[in-house]
Amino acid sequence: MTIFRFKDFQFDDQSNQLTHKLHELHLQPKAAQLLAFFLNHRGEILAKETLLEAVWSETAVTEHVLFQCLKKLRAVLKQDEDGTFIKTYPGQGYQWVHDTVIDTAKKRRPYQAIVLSGVAVVLSLILIVRLQKDSDQTVTRQSIAVADFKDLSANADQEWYGIAIAEILRADLASKPSLRLISGESTARAGRELGLSQSDSHAPETMQVIRNYLGNDYWIGGSYLVEGDRLRLNLIFQETQKGSVVFSASKTGATSEFLSLVNDIANAVAKQMGETGDDGLEEVLVADILQANPEAARSYLLGLRSLRRQAYRESIAYFELALASDPNSSLILSRLAQAWTHLGYIPKAQQYAKQALAHAQELPVTEKLIVQAVADKSFHHWAVAAGRYQTLFTLYPDEPEYGLMLAESLIEDGVHDRAIIVLDQLSRHAGIVSDPRIALLRARAARLQATPSVMVENASKAIEQAKVQGSISVEAEALLLNCEGQRRLGNLKDAFEAAEKARVLYVSLDDQHGFAESLLQTGNTHMQTGQYDEAEASYKRAREVKESIGQKNGLGSVLNNLGAIAYHRGQLDQAHEFFSSAKEAFEFVDDKKRTANALINLGIIQVANANFDTAFDHYQNADVLYRSIGNVDGQYRVVHSLATLFHSKGDPQSALSQLERAVDLVRENHLNAELTRTLLNYGMTQRQLLDLGGARNSLAEAVSLAISQGQSRLAGASQFRLGELLLHFGDHEKAASTFIAAAQSYREVDDEPSARMCLAWRYIVNWETGSFESDSWNEFLHQPDVDIQQEADVLIILARMEIEDGNSASAVKHMQTALQLVLKKHDKHHEITTRRWLVEALISDHQIDEALIEYESASVILNKANFPFEALMYQITEAKLLRRQDNVSAAIRPLETLCHQLADSGLYLLEIEAQILRARIACEINQLADCERANKRSFELTNKFGFTRLANQIPRCEQTLIP
Repeated sequence: MTIFRFKDFQFDDQSNQLTHKLHELHLQPKAAQLLAFFLNHRGEILAKETLLEAVWSETAVTEHVLFQCLKKLRAVLKQDEDGTFIKTYPGQGYQWVHDTVIDTAKKRRPYQAIVLSGVAVVLSLILIVRLQKDSDQTVTRQSIAVADFKDLSANADQEWYGIAIAEILRADLASKPSLRLISGESTARAGRELGLSQSDSHAPETMQVIRNYLGNDYWIGGSYLVEGDRLRLNLIFQETQKGSVVFSASKTGATSEFLSLVNDIANAVAKQMGETGDDGLEEVLVADILQANPEAARSYLLGLRSLRRQAYRESIAYFELALASDPNSSLILSRLAQAWTHLGYIPKAQQYAKQALAHAQELPVTEKLIVQAVADKSFHHWAVAAGRYQTLFTLYPDEPEYGLMLAESLIEDGVHDRAIIVLDQLSRHAGIVSDPRIALLRARAARLQATPSVMVENASKAIEQAKVQGSISVEAEALLLNCEGQRRLGNLKDAFEAAEKARVLYVSLDDQHGFAESLLQTGNTHMQTGQYDEAEASYKRAREVKESIGQKNGLGSVLNNLGAIAYHRGQLDQAHEFFSSAKEAFEFVDDKKRTANALINLGIIQVANANFDTAFDHYQNADVLYRSIGNVDGQYRVVHSLATLFHSKGDPQSALSQLERAVDLVRENHLNAELTRTLLNYGMTQRQLLDLGGARNSLAEAVSLAISQGQSRLAGASQFRLGELLLHFGDHEKAASTFIAAAQSYREVDDEPSARMCLAWRYIVNWETGSFESDSWNEFLHQPDVDIQQEADVLIILARMEIEDGNSASAVKHMQTALQLVLKKHDKHHEITTRRWLVEALISDHQIDEALIEYESASVILNKANFPFEALMYQITEAKLLRRQDNVSAAIRPLETLCHQLADSGLYLLEIEAQILRARIACEINQLADCERANKRSFELTNKFGFTRLANQIPRCEQTLIP
């Protein structure tokens, strides 16, 4: 480890932590890497290429990314205000120029037990003693759960006694070397989820259920009665295997002797267990607070009860009362940090966590470590938090709670392999071998690793184990993970079922946060099937719930998904507003993955508005965040989004390259739910680049997958694109049925405009094959509540038919309207195809000058873009223009070459059109032999594929032809 000190800054190159006057500053991962590289190469002029290779070696980025990262780093260092740290040498590079002091320390092993500077010596001594005891004594410690005592007086002012008795008993007994105490949080959760009555004892069958849930050997329950200044305590001590009462005890005394009475009962329990010693780890914190500040202790205890009941707002009110009486209590401050974290108010949590740390020196070792870990987690310093829990787990190797917290911190830190090692260790722990939380954490690790099949496998295991244990909350969380995994695998029916089961369980627990999360998952599954109205209803209900409980955490997800719905409805400004708000919410709680998701969505909006450079910046920033947490699913989203960007810019070759990477990522990581979309876009891009056989295979696979996964919208899109290709291949029967199936798929998700587009193409098939019915077509065009002037694709088809019927002026008007609609979408591919038909309409209407102007506009796009498929069609249009300009000799030779190319590609519909035009021009220049050859090929193709319309247009090879 190396500490660099410069001016008032200090930078640790191992933890990537930057502080300024002892205040920690936030650095994004790439900015931290860049700073570390500068500091380790002080005085050197570093070229841009060197910096890109050092910091972004794992991904291809542009210099713009480096400039942005430098800008952010300089902003954090306040370079403009405080002087120069990084100097720019135009044309050469950058140099770290500030005087820097270096402290080098021996590199620490991550998560080693003795890592905490303030308590290292104490911990080492305790650890040695503990390990010596463990080596001499292999008997597993007996575990005890202590429930809150019941108030027999039913006086609200005395409620704090019941919690205080349990807390002090738990702390007193925890100091005995041979006893292991179940945490108050776990005991309270068991009471809530198992529906335990608050009584002194429980029936044998109930004790077996408790044992199965907590893994405890003994249960302590009891009651108390306050009458005036007198207090009576009653305790029942039960073993859990058979449910028998081991012993009972009662103590009566003055309320002023409360602590002494509880201590006497604790000693009676310890004596019954054969334990009277003490291992020196003093932890009776509540007793200390009661002695020093009774008022603060009472509010603190009531807050603790509310916190364990998940009444976070109520707990905060109690803790703040306690803090008013004892403003320097690290314990109260730490609990406030926990409560605010649960509500997602991270700045609030961090504020109290900092204050807790400032007063933590007064705490016993174990509690101090816990307070520090709470603070670490509030700042998302997961690696440091993992170090604290590793220390606790080493000190208490038979305390599975610390192991679970360690594994959770490692997962959040992205260290999945180490987390799995810890979970494997816990799986061999006698008291936790069947605890569903192990499988639950394995599922969470799989989610971050983007392995949905492993995610579903472990979530399913957690569900079954939770049912056996009776842990409703774990079962519900596992169901949500199962829902997400099934959705990613494309098993949407199973996803809906899992989300609904989770919702019912959260309602039974009165867990509003969980209820909102189940609504989110239901909405996400509706989104995947294209059911936007249903998804929106789920999201709006989730938003209401989260706002009603004041929970910031998770609100970003709701806003993000509402933005997605607005985008799909074409409401780009509203979508941008939602995505921006979502990004702010995710940044507020420091959720890197979802911040990256919001950046991707903001990039999509920028692409739709043709702001490609801004979109590219969003995607690169998202990629940095995804890679920092090792999220493969997110990296796929970046690659796929870049492909869309390149496609929209008119660069299908670059788009294809990105899509090839996307297909590999999807297949390698089993992201089955994403495979359909990827194959659809891959097939469309293959078609543009004239890999038509590959396009047909990709689109056919996309159709099959979308149908099997119930993704109706994607099924419709894939079927439509496949139908277009089949028509060009001359397979009109399959094309017709495919267009009809596409319309049905779109109607399953209530997308009537897209369904009409598919049916319009079905009429094109009829038109080409001679089975066109004018009455049916006119009825289709004039359906009630349909504004044809807003349907670009239908207008294009109508114009094509009008050109054929000689209604050229009307065709021009319809094409001009269609072009204006298409231009609003900023889609170069759609624009280029639309402009071609406008040129065709203008030629047909003898507006040759106007046709040339439009053709030149299209040529500019074609020259900048790379659309080989569309370029073939434009060659036919160009030949028509040359013919109208009486420059037929310039058109004939390219047409012959074009016909061979179309034949080789299997684009028979286009080939017939080109051959007919070739025959007409050949006649006009008296090349009748060429005309005969073109006609022979045209007859061969029209007879083979049944294109009656074109068959009727094949000219006779005579000298004079009607234009």
